Amino acid sequence: MLKFPRFIRRIPEERRRWLWIAIGVVLLSSILLLLRTCGRPAVGSGRRSLQDLASPSPERRIEAIHGLVRLRLKSAQPELEKLLANDPEDRVRRAAAYALLTLDPEGFRARLPAGQNDRVTIICLETLARQEREKALPELAELLRSGPVPVRQAALRELGSIGGAEAVEILLRLAEETRLDSQLQVEALVRLGEMAGLDAVERLTRRAEKEPDLQLRRLILDTAARIEKRTRPDQPK
Repeated sequence: MLKFPRFIRRIPEERRRWLWIAIGVVLLSSILLLLRTCGRPAVGSGRRSLQDLASPSPERRIEAIHGLVRLRLKSAQPELEKLLANDPEDRVRRAAAYALLTLDPEGFRARLPAGQNDRVTIICLETLARQEREKALPELAELLRSGPVPVRQAALRELGSIGGAEAVEILLRLAEETRLDSQLQVEALVRLGEMAGLDAVERLTRRAEKEPDLQLRRLILDTAARIEKRTRPDQPK
């Protein structure tokens, strides 16, 4: 049986009941105050992190960026965008891209095709692909259609890393596109040889029949043969 301290036992029953109610109210108020405080950004910490974005040390700048992400400080986005565009260190730019994606995912996606330069766009698409995986495929497909060659090549690499049926379908459409840059077609075929299943062989064969360039036609057929060899290892060589 629970025994109360002697001084509580001396309190009359009626007053003791009110004492417990008062204690409960105080505890509940303390818990609510604690929860509200945990959800509120630390103003001093946010200010220090913003100041450290201008530090000459790349490590300090990266640490400051991570601090802003932890604080969910959306007001820091203009400063993060400056780092993404102008910082001399790629690792700092990548950290800034990750922070922008975390703080404003929809805004990050909307700005992706309109990067200030190829390098910024490549860093952003790599960040999106590595964080979002399959969810990034629509943006990668759009950049493959409309981006400059370096951006397309980076999007192809990330597409190959993500894999899956939807990524293979995007690569097949690239291989079937006659107006695409030949080097990008070659890279798409290389990825297909590593990723595609047997259902891609027929489409590649049909594509090869329509290809006037003999070298590219041979590469398409070689890709189809590699897929068959990879997916049917028991077939004779």
